[in-house]
Amino acid sequence: METQQPTTTNREAYERFLKGVKRMVAEKEEERKTAVERYQNDPHLQQTIAELRQLNGTKESTAN
Repeated sequence: METQQPTTTNREAYERFLKGVKRMVAEKEEERKTAVERYQNDPHLQQTIAELRQLNGTKESTAN
């Protein structure tokens, strides 16, 4: 029975590892989603973009 204990421990460690990886992936996906919103809602950045467009002479939208 002693040979089964390390397997159980390894499986539990692996499951904890997978949970951690899934959590990190979910966090990165959330960061990626909110980055666009953060930049679109940043008035200072929008003002800077407007000034650059004025200097460049364009009125194109940067929204994708």
